[in-house]
Amino acid sequence: MPLEGPLPAARCPHQPVEVAVGLIGAGRRAQAHLATIAALESAGYYRLVGVADADPTRAASAAAAYGGQPFASVRALLEALARQGPAVAVVVTPPEAHHPVVELAAAHGVHVLCETPLSFSLLCADRMLAAAAAAGTRLETAENVWRFPEERAKRQLIERGLLGRVGLAQCRYTSGSYHGMNALRHLVGSPLASVTGDSTVLPVPRQPRAGGGETTEVAWEGALLRFANGVRGIFQLPVRPGLGSHWEVDGDLGSLEGSRLRLGGADGRRVEPERRTERRSDLEVLVGIAYGEVDLWENPLRDLPLPADTDAIARADEHLSLHRALSGAGPQDYPGQEGRADLAAVLAIHESALGGGCPVAMPMAAGGEHDQRLHAEYSARFGFPPEEAAAHLEHTPFPPSYPLTR
Repeated sequence: MPLEGPLPAARCPHQPVEVAVGLIGAGRRAQAHLATIAALESAGYYRLVGVADADPTRAASAAAAYGGQPFASVRALLEALARQGPAVAVVVTPPEAHHPVVELAAAHGVHVLCETPLSFSLLCADRMLAAAAAAGTRLETAENVWRFPEERAKRQLIERGLLGRVGLAQCRYTSGSYHGMNALRHLVGSPLASVTGDSTVLPVPRQPRAGGGETTEVAWEGALLRFANGVRGIFQLPVRPGLGSHWEVDGDLGSLEGSRLRLGGADGRRVEPERRTERRSDLEVLVGIAYGEVDLWENPLRDLPLPADTDAIARADEHLSLHRALSGAGPQDYPGQEGRADLAAVLAIHESALGGGCPVAMPMAAGGEHDQRLHAEYSARFGFPPEEAAAHLEHTPFPPSYPLTR
């Protein structure tokens, strides 16, 4: 079950304890995680053991740049991590490979920080949760959106009552609907009660396809959301990604339009957020975010060697959440159950569409019609069912993008 109420506030860094870490997948997103691992390693939190990738050249290049040993086999890296005591595998593979990697990591007693979406289906997400629970390992979801400093500040605005009683939250997200659902759940601070959705594929002018090539068709998703606290929500994965991602929250005292605060009605006062930074040696560090004269969010990671970049701070927070739990300094912030809740919210759109637009009660159970279709498509695409993926992991080419969740 997802956590009740608002997600936890950013916590101050705990005392460094060196934990062995390995990276599985060395693509573009992995490079960002390697930079974060290097920063945390310099602060005493991590020791990079190695990098595994199906492409030996990419693994060798990453290891040469950041240290550690290159591995051509996921199992070999997990075996090396298992010999180090408490260890973390950062999984940055395409989503269809998440469940076999997490299952293997659990079998080796290795904890996991898993990139988003948690999986491509709820059935496989539940396999991941069950494997970690049975092995006593921890699974953290590397969801960055709610951890963005600007989102932390917006949540503080809502908690302090500056918007009054919130009634509506809207989100348009262009790159991963699970991110948009995460943003809405975080700002509303309540579990979803139901999702009523529709989805289709629409013709568009020729444009670049995510993952390479071109396309004349684009997936569209839309949903009406009801939250347990009575707030209504609207979500859309737009046809035109050039529109950019945008979300709004409306209360009876004010509203958030993107990151801009509007107090009162249409003629009310507008307040833009201010990012407060400091220059420390050769690094520009984010100290906090203020609205007017009010400091709403203070960066608890400001003493770590991290740039002021929004995603860099969010990534470090992901890693430190799992590290904190392993070192006994506190609970995880966004365990696997939360990643499942974000995924379920997206897949419920398709389940609702298959049911003629009927509402889907949340939390949604695995194994519905859409889940079954995803598994049939997976089997046809790869030549084996998802349940057998671990046996095929080392010699199956997984594509850099996964269309079934978009």
